[in-house]
Amino acid sequence: MGYEYRLYKMKKEDAEKLSKMSYEEVEKKYGEDEWFYTGHLPMKELHSNGDLNGDEVNRIKVTGTRLLVHESFDKTEEEAIVIIDKEGVLAWIECYRERVIKFLDKMVNGNPDLFGMSKEEKRERYLTSLLDKWTNYPPYEVNDESISHSSDYEYIIFELVYQLKSLREDEVFVFASH
Repeated sequence: MGYEYRLYKMKKEDAEKLSKMSYEEVEKKYGEDEWFYTGHLPMKELHSNGDLNGDEVNRIKVTGTRLLVHESFDKTEEEAIVIIDKEGVLAWIECYRERVIKFLDKMVNGNPDLFGMSKEEKRERYLTSLLDKWTNYPPYEVNDESISHSSDYEYIIFELVYQLKSLREDEVFVFASH
């Protein structure tokens, strides 16, 4: 599958129905002209990111199970759509936490980069950027169910924690790429 990874929430009942359907049945119900788009399945998108490497994707999916298990999905892109549990979401959070730590460590301990910026110049540039975001693009959301739509890992972590804590008994997480 593709370059953008997404976390969805789906009713367990819908996941169970989909698991019994063939490619043709899913295509007929959710598709367009001999194909279907994952986003048309009965689920709500919670998070999207195109910045995961193969190791991170494997860490997220390790405890997952295929959503579309009918043999007609074997060797299709859709066989990579998986139901992930709490451990999968926690692995995603941990991937982002590691990135935040690596970035902050470079800010504090890093050597000048290729452009010859000192640590002080890096910090100033970062803080200027942070001030601009908070001034012009607040990283929180009050008009919908999300906490934040920020692309900063720190805020994504809090959004994923919120989604993890708010998952109901009759729902599952779905991990997919497009």
